[in-house]
Amino acid sequence: MKIENKPGVYWWWMGSAVDSANILYNLKNFAEVGIGTVHIIPIYGVEGEEEKYIDFLSSKWMNMLSFTIEEARKLNLNVDMSTTTGWPFGGSHVTSEYAAKRLEYKIIHANENKIVSEKFEFEKIIASVAFSENNEKILLNDKIDSSNNLTWKVPKGNWKVYILGYNGTGQKVKRAAPGNEGLVLDPFSANGMNYYLTRYDSAFSNFSISDNFRAQYHDSYEYYNADYSDSLFKYFKKLNGYDLLDYLPILFGDSTDENTIRIKADYRKTISELHIKYISTWNNWAHKKGWITRNQAHGAPANLLDLYAASDIPETETFGSRQYKIPGIRFIEEENSTSEPLNPLVLKFASS
Repeated sequence: MKIENKPGVYWWWMGSAVDSANILYNLKNFAEVGIGTVHIIPIYGVEGEEEKYIDFLSSKWMNMLSFTIEEARKLNLNVDMSTTTGWPFGGSHVTSEYAAKRLEYKIIHANENKIVSEKFEFEKIIASVAFSENNEKILLNDKIDSSNNLTWKVPKGNWKVYILGYNGTGQKVKRAAPGNEGLVLDPFSANGMNYYLTRYDSAFSNFSISDNFRAQYHDSYEYYNADYSDSLFKYFKKLNGYDLLDYLPILFGDSTDENTIRIKADYRKTISELHIKYISTWNNWAHKKGWITRNQAHGAPANLLDLYAASDIPETETFGSRQYKIPGIRFIEEENSTSEPLNPLVLKFASS
C-alpha cells in the first residue's frame, strides 16, 4: 500500500514534553498499525509535568522535531506540523499591530450650530464622516486630535456623524503550547502573515528538511469577531471601484433594498479576497520551503471553493449544521433544518 493511501493521525504534543525514547516508541506503534502520516500539534501541557515542557521552536524543540522526522523516514511515515500551536495562527511574537481587529463605529445625531465634542475609546480612529439629510458629506478626520477627541461645529441642517475605528479582538491562541502563548494573527493581512512567518524562517534557517517532512497546517477558522484589517478600505476601492466611506449609512444600515445588498456583498467579497491572500501567502511560503499545505477552510468568511483551492490539501471539520439568521442572506427553508435530517449540502461534505 502506498503511503498516500494510509490514514493519518493528529499527534498532540502536550506541553511539547517529549523525548527521543517515547517519540520512537510512538512512531513504531503508528507504523505497525498502518498509519501513514503523523501530524504534530503542540498544545498545553499536563499539570505537574511543567519541568518537562519544551518551548515551541526553541533549539531543543527543533532537535526533537529533527529526530522525529529522521526516525519517521526510516519507518516510511510522513510528518506534518501546524504552523502554530493549538489554533488558529498566532503566538508570542504577534504584536497588536499584526493581531486580529474588529471594526467599531458610533453614530451621533447632530443639528445645526451644535458643537459636537466627544472622545472615542477606539484603539485607532479610521475615519469620521458626516452625512446630511440632503446626502451632503463632510470628512471630519481633521477634527479629531491625537487623543481621539472629535470637536466639530455643525453647519446648517440635520446630520449624522459616523465615527469609524477599530479595536483588537484580544483573542489569544487557543490550546497554546509553552513558548507560543499570545495574540491571534489578523486573518485578512498578507503583510501580517509575512511578518508572522519570519519567526519560522529563523527557526528553520539551519534545519535540514527531509523528503518525508510533508506539510504545514492551518487549523479551523476560529478568528472570533475579526472583520477589519488596515488595508480594508484601500483594497475595497481597488477591487470594487468606489470608496466605501461614501456609503457608511448603507453599510451600517438595515435596509434590504438592492443597493444595500450590493454594497454589503462588495464588503464581504473584499473580506473574502483579503483572507484568500492571507492563506495564499502562507501557501507560497511553504512551497518555497519544499512543503505542501493543508487548510481547514470551513467557517471562513470567504468563497470556500476558492479558499479550498488556495492550499494543496483542502480539509473540512463539519459534522452538523446550524442555521443563523443573517440579515440579507437568502435561505431555502427546506434545506436549512437544525433537526433531522440535516442540511443535505452539509451531509455531502467530506470530513477531515
